[in-house]
Amino acid sequence: MTRGRSFVLAIGQVPPPITGFALITGQMIERIARHSDVKVVNVSPPAAGGSLWKHLHKAKQVLKGCWCVLRNRHPQKILYIGCEGDWGLLYTILVVAIASLRSYRILLHHHSFSYIDRRFRLMQLILWIGRAHTEHIFLCETMQSRFSDRYGKLAAARIISNAAFVPPSSNKIARSSSGPLRIGLLSNLTREKGLHTFLELIAQARSCHPEIVGVLAGPMAANEDIARVEIAKKELGTSLEYLGPLFGKAKEDFYNDIDLFVFPTEYANEAQPTVLFEAQAAGNRIVSFNRGCISDQLREHGITVPLTASFLSDALSEIERALIDRQSYSRSRAGVREHYKALHTSALQVVDDLFA
Repeated sequence: MTRGRSFVLAIGQVPPPITGFALITGQMIERIARHSDVKVVNVSPPAAGGSLWKHLHKAKQVLKGCWCVLRNRHPQKILYIGCEGDWGLLYTILVVAIASLRSYRILLHHHSFSYIDRRFRLMQLILWIGRAHTEHIFLCETMQSRFSDRYGKLAAARIISNAAFVPPSSNKIARSSSGPLRIGLLSNLTREKGLHTFLELIAQARSCHPEIVGVLAGPMAANEDIARVEIAKKELGTSLEYLGPLFGKAKEDFYNDIDLFVFPTEYANEAQPTVLFEAQAAGNRIVSFNRGCISDQLREHGITVPLTASFLSDALSEIERALIDRQSYSRSRAGVREHYKALHTSALQVVDDLFA
């Protein structure tokens, strides 16, 4: 260990497998390592194996993390832990309880709205056990406010947006305002993440505007979803493109080659999707259902559709606006990109301030 630096024990899900939760936790740990000595205990379940095996593996890793908490004798010891959702809170309780007994400074990073949308006694227990040692990290003002409404005001809390871990786009070439209007969705492509609504949107938009092109990217696993896309490709022809999973430059090119990003997510525990920050980094305007932190993410650079409203109606209206004045719509990309650069920089500073 380096003399004078704090020691951070990081316990959480990190890739693989790649999930939004694991990706952000992993990048947070990389940033922490710039300031502190870090030991990582990965509690991600294995990609293969049945449910029982995954739970046993996770329990084993959590117990390993608890043992590391007990053994550490560093004078400036910090526990960073990604808070699990639902029944995963049981794992969090165990780690927080032992870290509190050992007088750690505990950084509890919230990624889920499951225990915010409804009260969980397990979360109340975590708050009671770790009350004197825990600093809470939330993704947005909405998340912190709703958590406080549910469980009471916290003694120590701060907001670190996921924008800290999504870099601005490096692409300097502006998207042309000519050619077909390209509407994109990148996600794990499931009904829950809005796949079927997206396909319906492209079909309806194309019926009035044949120059519309829908662009899908991301993995598909369920046979139902694969079949639905195959049917849509036959019906829509060149008006629908499916690019498959994308990474690195190919993913950045996807965002730079579309005009509008739509995200009709129906995922109940949606928190702060990194795909929306990736879209903003490229300058895209966005239409999304309003879940979790999404209204805080988009602000004036997109449209959030209330869960009780028609997503198709609002998205079709935004498509009409884009078609009416393609040039001004294209010019607005620069403003979105500049807004995102500032957001990314300020969020990174908050991460660094944790260890100042």
